[in-house]
Amino acid sequence: MTLEEIARLCRRYRDALDEKDALIQEVETAQRRIARQKLRSMVTLADRISAAETALRAAVEIHPELFKRPKTQTLEGIKVGYRKMPGKIEIADEGRSIVLARKKLPDKADLLINVVEALDKNALRNLGVRELAKIGVTLGEDTDAIVVGVPKSPAGKTLDALIAEGRKDEEAE
Repeated sequence: MTLEEIARLCRRYRDALDEKDALIQEVETAQRRIARQKLRSMVTLADRISAAETALRAAVEIHPELFKRPKTQTLEGIKVGYRKMPGKIEIADEGRSIVLARKKLPDKADLLINVVEALDKNALRNLGVRELAKIGVTLGEDTDAIVVGVPKSPAGKTLDALIAEGRKDEEAE
């Protein structure tokens, strides 16, 4: 095989990608046309959804007694009620809190305080193979790999997902 033959294969691949790009453009144009046609309906629906959610939240807030036990219920496929939020840990002075944890809670200090010591992989990449070996580190999977890449547009990703979904549907039939 020659580089010329590889170039011919690249051309065939590029032609198929160009055809895909044209199809993506066609799909995007159709999506924009449909979105323009349905814009008023989408805005109206978004407003209705927002108003319905606001009314629902207000009703739950006004009647917490309905959600004592259980605190959360699923009604009409909507999860509604209350849930306990985890709360946010706020540490004013971490160094002081570490000292106090060791002093006031010595039996729990090991659980409360993280001491992390690790090698910096980015720094290790700057060392040579011999230096890495001296400290018991090896460099794995440093071989050349075949690269055939084309950046994907968001619409291209959507099309790929639709194609995969279509293939699953065909297989299911």
